[in-house]
Amino acid sequence: MYGYIYFCNLETMLFGYATGFSMLTDGNVEMPCHHSLWDAPNAESWRENGDNRDFGSPLRLKDVVSRLLNGTLSNDIPAEYWTWDPYSCCVAVNAVSIYVSHITQGLYILGEGSDSSRTNSVQCLQLIKDARSRADDSYTWDETEGPLLFNSLAVLRVSYCKIMTRAESASRGMLFRMDEKENERAIQQFLSEPMEWTQHLNRAVSVALEGILIPTRIGSRLVRKTAAFTWAIEHAFAGWDSIPPSNQMATYQQTLQRRGVALDDADMQIIQRVRDMLAEDIESDDSETSLASTLTRSWAAFTMIRGILRQLATQYEEAAR
Repeated sequence: MYGYIYFCNLETMLFGYATGFSMLTDGNVEMPCHHSLWDAPNAESWRENGDNRDFGSPLRLKDVVSRLLNGTLSNDIPAEYWTWDPYSCCVAVNAVSIYVSHITQGLYILGEGSDSSRTNSVQCLQLIKDARSRADDSYTWDETEGPLLFNSLAVLRVSYCKIMTRAESASRGMLFRMDEKENERAIQQFLSEPMEWTQHLNRAVSVALEGILIPTRIGSRLVRKTAAFTWAIEHAFAGWDSIPPSNQMATYQQTLQRRGVALDDADMQIIQRVRDMLAEDIESDDSETSLASTLTRSWAAFTMIRGILRQLATQYEEAAR
């Protein structure tokens, strides 16, 4: 069932449609048991840990989502079951991500925002931070690169960007077209669509940059060699939701600068973060031509959608001329 939740969320992230996961029915699945049972070296140890910690959990997935979305706690569930290990966090974040996709599609049609959803994404982030700080010494999850928590952060960034941009993103169809000319037309259509610049979109870009800056913080060459050991496919999908708003921001702000329009402090900080990041990449030497193009090419080296991203970068270069 956990695998089904994970698969449904990947489908939602990639294709953008509502999956077959239903919180009303599938939400009754219980949360994972304590990690000591999963890690038991033998049957005797497993039975001993089960006697001490129970073999299951009274906590249901819908209880977890309710807590993260509404802050509600079920009084009949002991407090110890509300403290989760990294794997449980991964399950919870994927379930919340599916729910966020559903509600943002509805809000997009209604033309409404959701301050509560933005608060919920912050609560999920705190959940991951708490799990990292509680990790045992025998685990590797306490590092930012730790697989489960690290990849959960990628899922969370997608949800945050969807909330802030009201589910607007580049067409997923570009990922599956075999005709290069069709891709070019789809990219041109995306670039020509007007984007209303708001404070919420600014915040979405700030969160998106957190993921884009990871290779800079760790080291681009090191990431290219070791990403396969820790980066799940969520990072490629997250890049698809993170790069477009970041590029639109860079193009918009750079155009204003060339027209002599003064940017406010918040916009300048974001632009400077992008320039500082690109300065760390020795292969990036065209930031003065188009920040969006350089940013796209830089990120293309770390994802499976590099071909589309490079086409997108070329379109940004042509638009900047």
